[in-house]
Amino acid sequence: MEGPTLARSALRLGLVDVIELLLCPVVVGAGTPVLPDGFRTALSLTRERRFGNGMVQLTYAVR
Repeated sequence: MEGPTLARSALRLGLVDVIELLLCPVVVGAGTPVLPDGFRTALSLTRERRFGNGMVQLTYAVR
C-alpha cells in the first residue's frame, strides 16, 4: 500500500490524532490528494513554521 493511500485510510477510520503538512510553493499539476475525497473533520492549527525558502510546516490536531 502506498503512503498517501495508507494515510487516507487511517483518516477515514478515525485513527489519526495529528496532521502535519509541509507545503512547498510549487505547482506541479497532478499527484495524489493529501486528504480523502469527502473527508470532513474539525481541525485545530497547533503550530505553524515558516522557512526562508517559502515552505511552510503546518501541524493540526484532529478533534
